Amino acid sequence: MSVDLRGLGLLITRPAAQAQRLAHKILTAQGEPILFPTLEIADTDKPEAAGAILASLGSFDWAIFISANAVEKTFSLMGQAAWPEKLAVAAIGAATAEALRNHGLKKILSPVENFDSEALLALAEFQTIKNLRIVIFRGEGGRETLKQTLAARGAEVIYCETYRRIKPVAPINYLLQCLAQKKIHA
Repeated sequence: MSVDLRGLGLLITRPAAQAQRLAHKILTAQGEPILFPTLEIADTDKPEAAGAILASLGSFDWAIFISANAVEKTFSLMGQAAWPEKLAVAAIGAATAEALRNHGLKKILSPVENFDSEALLALAEFQTIKNLRIVIFRGEGGRETLKQTLAARGAEVIYCETYRRIKPVAPINYLLQCLAQKKIHA
């Protein structure tokens, strides 16, 4: 089924690098992508802390990745280091799991629907986890549900924050011009 977006301008607010794939699809459907990133994914400003955790990966039972951004930034920080064979891996959703596969990981636990912390926590593998060590790869800040629930179930849980979200320098005049010219439809 093809979609015809001819004559429609679609505002994309995702980070610039992530917006390219969607912009291409919009162009293919004859629409006009209007890029206006409202968020930028940047390297962590605490690479030493992340590096110390990455150096001890073999001591963990599970590694959970919150996003594809967490995957890319983690593997960037790891450089040529090998992923520990015994370390089980979980991903919040399909895009995150795909990013992990792109880095050579094969066995990835992920929910099949409802790609969020609650869906991951509902999986059988995370019901009996007492005394397991779990590292959660994520950006700085974010929801605490996953860590709090896993800890309440008896796991030792730490964060490895591998990136941060920052506000990009965005040309607001460009957005205002697009709005004034009624170029934005969705």
